Amino acid sequence: MKFSITIIFLLMFFFQSGISQKEPREIKYIHYQSNWQGSDFRKIFETEKSYASNDSLLTKIIKLYNEDETIHSWQDRRYEYDANNLLKKYTARRYNQDVNLWITQYWVDYRYDQNGCLIQEKTTQNIGSQISRRKSYSRNSVCRITFQSDEWLANGFDLSEKDYFTREYHSDGISYDEKFYSYTFIGGSPYLKKDRKIIYGQNKKISEAYWTIFSSSEDTLYHSQNFYTYDEYDNITLETEYRNQYNNGWQLNRQTFYENEYDENGFLINKKTEVWNYDDATLPNGILSYSKEDVYQNSCDGVVEEYSTREGNSDIEDRYEYVYEGINECLDIENLDLNLVVSPNPSNGILRVSSPIFKTGNTEILIFSINGKVLLRKIVNSRSTFSNIDLSNLQNGFYLFQLRNGDHFLKEKIVITK
Repeated sequence: MKFSITIIFLLMFFFQSGISQKEPREIKYIHYQSNWQGSDFRKIFETEKSYASNDSLLTKIIKLYNEDETIHSWQDRRYEYDANNLLKKYTARRYNQDVNLWITQYWVDYRYDQNGCLIQEKTTQNIGSQISRRKSYSRNSVCRITFQSDEWLANGFDLSEKDYFTREYHSDGISYDEKFYSYTFIGGSPYLKKDRKIIYGQNKKISEAYWTIFSSSEDTLYHSQNFYTYDEYDNITLETEYRNQYNNGWQLNRQTFYENEYDENGFLINKKTEVWNYDDATLPNGILSYSKEDVYQNSCDGVVEEYSTREGNSDIEDRYEYVYEGINECLDIENLDLNLVVSPNPSNGILRVSSPIFKTGNTEILIFSINGKVLLRKIVNSRSTFSNIDLSNLQNGFYLFQLRNGDHFLKEKIVITK
């Protein structure tokens, strides 16, 4: 029984997420942000991930930085799994430097049915009264949600009535009709707040959405129709919303345009987004209310290595760098400019090593004494262009630093002075 549940869950996971076992593991990402003048990027936070031998995520270590890039605070996220490798608990903590202790902020407990489908998640805040939020689910035979309730509790006692929704699926198994109910006050009766229909196309993306929004007195506030268009890569290019408010007829309310640019391999490298509102009758041609540009840098196998985003005419730009683990089989090492930079040099033993050879994801670091003795051997599977290494345990003197990948190797003399 345990084996069958695990297989069902894994099949569902890979089917729903599209994740392949050959995908590299993300082990770190770093968020940088420019200043108001649009230059001098500074580090905002850095997240490092660790995994179990079965590739389950175990921890996230989050470092938040001050403006001078000294560490402001530490946080971590911890993941625990049951015998079927289903996530059973997620804990968020922060480090209190004043008392030198990790303090739990909140935790989430998960429950599953006999098929491995999530049926409850309960988030508990670690404060005096232990306020918690509980979401409960009913699911069909393929784990799709048919009912969801949302409630708040204090020390296990209800603080509010449950908001909830129900879903009925169409013959394609993914399109559905949904009714969302809410409460005006504790002890009152539920009222229908939203009634919507979501239609998926052959590409498994939303193609149409129909909404009706009601007031607490059950009056109809407005009807909404949304239509979606996609390009040949199944990325959205246009979202159009029409509204009929107070039965005054259908009017164009909003359009969101997406301009997607791809490289020669079909990988997304640029996305421009514009949101136009037409709800102001004095502006029949609409008004641009929001815009954003996203730029992606990908590896040769389409994995995003760097992502930057800027909103409108803002001078502030956010940039994210991603570091992965795993061999990059599509990278042609013969065509790389295989240079090596070791800095600082001389150093106290704490080094930053930069080289394109790291992008292959299977690079060996070797440290030799002047007599040719191997003092350190380390395999780096990170697909970043740099690696940090600590040689502070070595004595002052001259050493040979070498990177090796198959028949290719790079070397540099280094000096350690403390």
